Amino acid sequence: MGTKKKSGAAARSAVSARSAVSARPAAESARSLAWARAAVWLAAAALVVFLPEGMIRWFLPKEAVFALAVFAAAVASGRGRVPRWIVVAIGAAVVLLVLGVAFSASPWAATWGRWPRYEGLVSLPMYVAAVFVGARLLGPGSSESRVGSWWAAMSTASIALGVVGLLELAELDPIASDLERPGALLGNATDQGILGAAFFAMLLAPAVARGRHSPGPRPWLITAGALAGFVSVVVSASRAAFVAVALALVVLAVFALVRSAQRRREAGVPLSLGRRIRVPVIAVAGVAGLAAVALAVPLTRERLLGLSPLSSRTVADRVQMWGETLRLIGGDPVTGAGPSGFVDAIPRFHTADWYEVVGSQTVLDSPHNVLLQAAVAGGVLLPLVLVAAGVVAVVCGARAWGRGAGLESARVAGVASAHGPLLAGSAAALIGIAGALLTTFTVAATGILACLLVGILVAVPASSSPDAASGRAPLRRRVLQGGIALWAVALVVTAAAEVPMQRGVVAARAGEIVVAQEAFEVAQVLRPWDADVASIAAQTLAAAALEGRMEAAPLAQRWAASALDRVPDSIATLRALAAAQDAVGDIDGELATLDRIVELSPNDPDAVALRAEVAAGR
Repeated sequence: MGTKKKSGAAARSAVSARSAVSARPAAESARSLAWARAAVWLAAAALVVFLPEGMIRWFLPKEAVFALAVFAAAVASGRGRVPRWIVVAIGAAVVLLVLGVAFSASPWAATWGRWPRYEGLVSLPMYVAAVFVGARLLGPGSSESRVGSWWAAMSTASIALGVVGLLELAELDPIASDLERPGALLGNATDQGILGAAFFAMLLAPAVARGRHSPGPRPWLITAGALAGFVSVVVSASRAAFVAVALALVVLAVFALVRSAQRRREAGVPLSLGRRIRVPVIAVAGVAGLAAVALAVPLTRERLLGLSPLSSRTVADRVQMWGETLRLIGGDPVTGAGPSGFVDAIPRFHTADWYEVVGSQTVLDSPHNVLLQAAVAGGVLLPLVLVAAGVVAVVCGARAWGRGAGLESARVAGVASAHGPLLAGSAAALIGIAGALLTTFTVAATGILACLLVGILVAVPASSSPDAASGRAPLRRRVLQGGIALWAVALVVTAAAEVPMQRGVVAARAGEIVVAQEAFEVAQVLRPWDADVASIAAQTLAAAALEGRMEAAPLAQRWAASALDRVPDSIATLRALAAAQDAVGDIDGELATLDRIVELSPNDPDAVALRAEVAAGR
């Protein structure tokens, strides 16, 4: 029996090896490899880049840089493609989102998305593109050189994130911020921790494997990147990030156990008890060591153990906002409130307890749960589509990893050695990100990386199009590249608008109303579709009017009117309009505006009290 099992395993390995060799693509040209490497490095840079002079520095700049990565990937030759089922899943998600837009209270704003993350036509196509880029760059036919570039680029980004995090922990403040937990290169500590956890998961697999087959050109860099990823988790003091690390370690341990068992079966050696428990023991010891390091940092220890008042309050806040979000979804479960519609829809469902604990000035633009966020954007079917796609993606990656299990013994160079750790690390990182996003909102960095990992996991061998021989494929490819280039330019312009917006805010606070008005006008020219530029201008100038700069009041009214034409339910804009009306003495107009605010947020005690005060003094 043992001989038969051994020969069967050997036969399966030989078949897998022959399949891999036959599927191996032709050698890649130097030009294509250069573009592929550029795409990989741009993708890594996109995860950590920021715009120093921008009002919101962390989101749009990342998407603009990633658009350049998409262009470079389109020029490089494809080494994989997405399967048809992914295209169907994306199509289904698009249909659900379009329905959400059509039935939303503000279709124009839902189409583009709302400030600051713009999760409509601005950001969502970026996530779709990331799936295709991951498959194209790092599909089954990619060389060790491409995979090595991926690991080197991600390691470098991880080290950059970790170094900035350590500097902030030492209170050296390399990036100006007034937050207790600044968030390094992401502007939010939870996002910083989740990205660090993903780096840790992606790079731990090749770092551990380097002793066997040295994947990648710089093993020391990969190890440093993995360690830096965990440093980012620790200094972020994010509980969601530690959840991501725990999930990733479980996934990697499962891969290690399966690989060990496969090698033993191929060698015909029975597994002893010591061999069976070695991986779990190592995993438990590793987790214990990582936990000890985490608990050594005071802020991290306080948050993990719930010793700080803020850490305890955020848990209660999450539970309350999830309950209110479920009520919102229950009101329209088929289409939801549309993309980015949460910010204007949720005030109707805030309870008096919410306002007592959180206050009236807190603007909640996400339910802090990716599944609830999806349900609000496109109805209850959308999270089901996303969960199904994610589960199938991990299964596809695991099966691809399993098919390569026998390739090392068959000595198929360049097929198994790089892709085993790549697939294992990608699956672990994706599951870690998904788990963490159940307690927070999506942002550009984590969203782009998660979609890249999906592309890597689901990729199938690239196939030549029938049009290639006729010459239509090169033309179609050039048209696609031209479209991507224009898209990248548009995103750069979109991101650049954050600079004059910040200039306008600073000028208004300094009493320079003319300068502020000119800056906001420039921002609106750069983003003519964006109602939130007008809203921010209205809020900023209304605040200046309340401080005695009366020339700002009529400007605030005009900006507010412009914003409300596109987003009529924006409470922040309505508050700005009411303040400007108060400044110019338009009591009737202010009362009408306050009536609308109370209608949209009936349990807001500040709005109700202000309305009563204005009515009494009429």
